[in-house]
Amino acid sequence: KPELADYIVSLVGKTRQDPMIARGASPRATLSLGAMAKSVAYVQGRDYVLPKDIQAVFVSTCAHRLLLSAEADAKGIWNWSKQRACARKSCWKVF
Repeated sequence: KPELADYIVSLVGKTRQDPMIARGASPRATLSLGAMAKSVAYVQGRDYVLPKDIQAVFVSTCAHRLLLSAEADAKGIWNWSKQRACARKSCWKVF
């Protein structure tokens, strides 16, 4: 569905607008996010994707792709859990 594709693009785009993230998720992350959401739908027994499928995999699909900013480093946001929190924060801005 075009609406879900727009939603995925919007989520990934938010990672590029957060001041705590120096390099947001790439176009390849957009493709991966769509594929992972399809996988979740399939495991749930559906042949269609819902927004909750995208939300379920956003952080695990995108967090490791982010490069945090110098400001984030200065504030001590450097470990994996903090990186996931930044991704989650970007995600919630769209929800």
